[in-house]
Amino acid sequence: GNHQIRVRAEAGQGPVALYWRPPRQADESLIPAWALYTNPVTNHGLRGSFYPNPDWEGPPALQRIDPFLDTYFHLIPLKRPYSVEWEGALVAPQSGLYRLGLRAVQEGELFIDGQSLLTTTGPDEYTEAPISLDAGLHSLLIRYRDTVDRSRIHLSWITPNGSIQAIPTDYLWPPMGKYPEPTAPVTEVIETQPIRLQHLFSLGTPGREPGQFLDPRDVAVLSDGRLVVADTGNRQVQIFDQQYNYLATLTGDDDPFEEPLAVATNSEDEILVLDSTLQWVYRYDSQGNFIERFGGPEARFFHPRGLTVFDDDSLAVADTGTGQIKFFDPDGNLTGSTGTVGTAPGQFNEPTDVLRDGQGTYFVAEAENDRIQRLDGAGQPLNQWTIPPSLALNGPHLAFAPDDSLFVTQADSGTLQRYDPDGALLDQWQSIDQMRFLAPVGIYYDANTRRLYVTDVAAHQVHVFWVQVGDEEG
Repeated sequence: GNHQIRVRAEAGQGPVALYWRPPRQADESLIPAWALYTNPVTNHGLRGSFYPNPDWEGPPALQRIDPFLDTYFHLIPLKRPYSVEWEGALVAPQSGLYRLGLRAVQEGELFIDGQSLLTTTGPDEYTEAPISLDAGLHSLLIRYRDTVDRSRIHLSWITPNGSIQAIPTDYLWPPMGKYPEPTAPVTEVIETQPIRLQHLFSLGTPGREPGQFLDPRDVAVLSDGRLVVADTGNRQVQIFDQQYNYLATLTGDDDPFEEPLAVATNSEDEILVLDSTLQWVYRYDSQGNFIERFGGPEARFFHPRGLTVFDDDSLAVADTGTGQIKFFDPDGNLTGSTGTVGTAPGQFNEPTDVLRDGQGTYFVAEAENDRIQRLDGAGQPLNQWTIPPSLALNGPHLAFAPDDSLFVTQADSGTLQRYDPDGALLDQWQSIDQMRFLAPVGIYYDANTRRLYVTDVAAHQVHVFWVQVGDEEG
């Protein structure tokens, strides 16, 4: 990794050379250029004024632009005790509730828009505070005092969409007379391809016996190909082997399910089940053994209808009744939310599902607003498009196709649609081969087997399709 170094040389004639002896090398050698690194020059960051006393008094001994504040001082900039003021502007990418955090050794204080927001509660203790910010620039001042060893300063935030991180340099500006306009987010151009669906078979019949379904509302696949189905009307989740033979049933154990309507799996092959009525997310291991449940009263759900596990095993719940997307870390801790009830861009009305692509862009399906919204990683709306009307109970659900276009279920019209990421309608299916959709709701694409699974709450079945891309043969 990187290690900070400082070289002092006596003034005089001749060059200065820096040598090292790496492990398993007998002799010293000149440090090569590739091993020397400096932060790239950037206009972003905060202006730091370093004072040779602990109270920010007199003229500073040093001023510089620090691109971000996420630093452990291997070599302190001044002899202790000293103090620093970092000042400039913070860019809030969207309006909403933020949580700003500070961790310091020895101590720090954060001011936003001229008002003190927080003071660290103790050396090396993370302290955070909420603040509602309008989108745009806000004056920022950090005061830091260093009188003890192990000096460090870390400035972080939790954005309205729930992601916690050190505040990136792109959102920090030093004091300037005029600030440039924020740049538009860079988005990748997706080249969609023709897709053909071949109906393989439909799993299940109406009923209450193993292998039968009542009102199946979601489906997911484990890494070994086992199938997980939210058998909502029977208040259970069924698991099937790779040949679609019944294996087991999950019932909620000591807290029996009432409305298990969304299922998902993570990289550990854990099974997650969202119960909309009980408002808990249940976690099981790959063999169906109950581990824990999370969410509940702390999350303040109101009949959520969508559950998504992202590539990093963090989770999002489409909390339909509150008009929010709520975010959880892989351990099930609530990390934040985005959205308020409304019709404006960035607001949601009965969201039923959410996806996130490899760039961190979100797609949110809304039943009441009859649309899909596309938002950047900070929750800023990018675009939106209209979809057919539906009710939240059977609202639209989403899955990425192999070319990163979007499959969208439409239960009320008995239709499966496919859109490109900008909202252009690419395909629309009401029947495929001899199979006809009645009320498709849940959907899952398994990239390992190229199979698409769609639950149909009116047919009480799970339809299975082979996905052909481009000109390939089936």
